Amino acid sequence: MSFDTQRQCLLITRLPRELRDAIYLELWRPYGLRQHIFWHGHPADPDNWHYCRWQCTTDFDAIDKLQEDLEVLRIQENIPFGEPICSKHYEMRLISPWLNHWACGELCERVYGQNVIQGASTGRYHCWKDTQRPLVNKMAKTPYIPMLSTCKLISEECLKSIYESITFVFTDLHSWQSFIGFCDQDARMKTWPKVDLQPQAFPKYCKHLELSMTPFFPCLITCSSPMRTPQPDRPHDPYDFHWLRLSLFQNLQSIKIWVTARSTKVLKGPNERGSWPDFTKITDLDIDELRQSLSCFANVNEFVISTPLSNDIGPEDGLVEGVTTRPHHRVWKRGTGDFFHPRLSPNFGRGGLSGLIYTSIVRQLSFPLNYEYLPVDTSLPYWPELFDPMDDPAPGIALIKGPDPPPVIKRRRRILRSIVKMLRKMKPLPLRVKKMMSQKRRNR
Repeated sequence: MSFDTQRQCLLITRLPRELRDAIYLELWRPYGLRQHIFWHGHPADPDNWHYCRWQCTTDFDAIDKLQEDLEVLRIQENIPFGEPICSKHYEMRLISPWLNHWACGELCERVYGQNVIQGASTGRYHCWKDTQRPLVNKMAKTPYIPMLSTCKLISEECLKSIYESITFVFTDLHSWQSFIGFCDQDARMKTWPKVDLQPQAFPKYCKHLELSMTPFFPCLITCSSPMRTPQPDRPHDPYDFHWLRLSLFQNLQSIKIWVTARSTKVLKGPNERGSWPDFTKITDLDIDELRQSLSCFANVNEFVISTPLSNDIGPEDGLVEGVTTRPHHRVWKRGTGDFFHPRLSPNFGRGGLSGLIYTSIVRQLSFPLNYEYLPVDTSLPYWPELFDPMDDPAPGIALIKGPDPPPVIKRRRRILRSIVKMLRKMKPLPLRVKKMMSQKRRNR
């Protein structure tokens, strides 16, 4: 049988390109024109390196609605600032690795389980999807692969249409750097197998980008991290945003950035302990440094960044004037941080979340301190991965222990454990009475 060139395909011969593009757009629309992209895979298993996607249902908003909801809850329950709010529901949202896209994470959790919203990063070693169970999400059967698997002409048109139509949303920097390419890899990453997973059409056709990151991001960029950079004496400046590699994009029209007010990540330091390097926070920048930092986005038609900023930059909340003169460029300040913060060493595997949300009259950034690495079985679905994927700890090592409590708290916990242990050994009163009666009957 001779090869069919499909030159008589009516889709190509009868319809102009504009109508074909409109048809392609309607194919993608039911599955979401906003898509999360995640990198999943362990360095020791390159055959399973891949990207996962999830439909984004959270439109970009410069205002933090979660903090507003917590303020309403605080007022309703008549809780003064300085006293904690108790709500596991809101605590999980505050520590969600999906950051300001926590609502997307909750929808994904319904399909793939609680492991989706646990841990410190959406890009991780273990994929959420369980290939052993049947597909429960009908929306996962998308037209992307079938359309890209047709003839070469339609495949090229669909590829261009996908990248032009969809807004790509990244909620962790490892997935972003893997997708667009690292500025410079650290020594450990250079020993990883060479697998090219960068889509070449992405910088060529992509028009819309959104990036959410924590204030710890300077330490998660491999070329600027004090502990990762291949050139420790000359680390790159993370605040010139060179790691976005904007020069590679040929049609980028919009980029929106959200910087949170907290981070649950740490880096692996000496003796397998968590380390917190000294770095410049975004709230350390003055107005001139901020203006210089954001000048790299001058050639992008639309640019929006929502972030905590220095107390010296006004106003307290809202649009910052004098940083950019472009009509569609906006710098939105969310104070110097948040009023409400969760405990940043959540223990998912040992008793669940505490439900405590700390309140403060001062808006601030929040970071975990004094973490330790403990050996656990990370293959179990309920163990989170609180380490950063690029930190590459040994298999089976995860970060699950928070700061050491004071001696008084330790003593109280020991007493409580001993009491609980004693109570467990004691049988309930009715059972003891029943046992005594049965023994008396046998003795008769």
